[in-house]
Amino acid sequence: MKITFLGATGTVTGSCYLLETSEHKILIDFGLYQEENEDNSEINFDPKEIDAVLLTHSHIDHVGRIPLLFKKGFTGKVYCTNQTKELAVIMLKDSANIQERATEFENESRIKAGLDKKEPLYNMADVEISLAYFYPIPFNKKEAFNNVTFEFIESGHILGAASILIDIKENNYHETICFSGDLGNSGNLLLDPPKFNGECDYLVMESTYGNRIHEDVKLRSEKLGNILLDIYNNKEIGIIPTFSLGRTQNIILELKKLMKIDKYKALTNLPIYIDSPLGLKATKIYENNKESLKDNLMHEQNLFSLDNAHFIEELKETFTIMRSDNPKLIISSSGMCNGGKILFYLKEFLKSNLTNIIFIGYQAENTLGRKILEKTTSVFINKKEYKVNAKIHKINGYSAHADQTDLINFVTNLKKSPDIIFITHGEDDSREVLKDKLTEKGYRNIILPVKNKQIQM
Repeated sequence: MKITFLGATGTVTGSCYLLETSEHKILIDFGLYQEENEDNSEINFDPKEIDAVLLTHSHIDHVGRIPLLFKKGFTGKVYCTNQTKELAVIMLKDSANIQERATEFENESRIKAGLDKKEPLYNMADVEISLAYFYPIPFNKKEAFNNVTFEFIESGHILGAASILIDIKENNYHETICFSGDLGNSGNLLLDPPKFNGECDYLVMESTYGNRIHEDVKLRSEKLGNILLDIYNNKEIGIIPTFSLGRTQNIILELKKLMKIDKYKALTNLPIYIDSPLGLKATKIYENNKESLKDNLMHEQNLFSLDNAHFIEELKETFTIMRSDNPKLIISSSGMCNGGKILFYLKEFLKSNLTNIIFIGYQAENTLGRKILEKTTSVFINKKEYKVNAKIHKINGYSAHADQTDLINFVTNLKKSPDIIFITHGEDDSREVLKDKLTEKGYRNIILPVKNKQIQM
């Protein structure tokens, strides 16, 4: 058995692993890089040789290059959970629209410069072809082909997200490898914690917050509530860049909780605009899958409704909101500010000292969100410079990712220590710190793989 680490090594995007047995080549995830200047067209294997793809979940940094795989000749099945397929439909179609628009914008400049036009990474037709090959299976149901058996186990990250346990029998050997996928935060308001607590010979695990511990659930709520109260009382603007999938739904529930507390009752009068067409679609899918959420949410009516919150669907409404009176809270995607409706609001409001940018999620290196969070005096959006006079806030506890404590608990809850632990999906500092913490707990043979490194096991 061999594994090649093709992405998310020293970064938190572009997840991709190639697992090879004597009979099969299996790809685990094939996600988009979301940092600037990363080459998403790079493929360091022959797609025609891949037998199957297994998906951990539907975030674009895990599924975002699946249509490119088919465009380059892959013809196998894409295995995932039922909810992951539902969400991948909207995520990949949205991604295709972004690819096409971005390429069209770039080609305008290329034509003026006398250069040849570029093709988008993939288009809507490529997406439709790829979706026809998605093969959803339930959680905890073993699926097999030849000498490989695998199953999806709930990871608590977003709806449908899974850890993948793969069992391989070959050459008189019987080995298991677990890909943790992105693991859920114990403070997630929607989903239960990760459920895999079995055993595996090899563990490939994420480390996004391997060097940090999230804020306490009560403290994060108070921090958000106090910021929003100041925005309301001072007639200011709040902007929360958020991921359409998972984070938007969690923050709506958090706002509902806050408004039931006497101290924050005034927030029922704060106009809230959720400007994310993709977020609206994802919210409807969450609403239709309440049986997969925490037990206390299963029978709640209008789970994601707030009297003072409005989902925005048309672009003209976006400009109406910009001209509307303060105070107001705008929740918009994308969460790292590298595309989507959030750019309209940043271009309009970054320069104002009445603006409050509230980051509630991870900001990868070389993203616009990271640059704003680091309080750069100005940033470039679509090649134009914008001053940053807004107040910048950071609340760590809302991430859908496990923090250091959760990650360590995931490992220590396993029935036996894996022979090798591969730490991926984290910046190098996060990986190093997590490795040190696990070493203190007595774990050995911990590897921080580098990109394109192949390891024989």
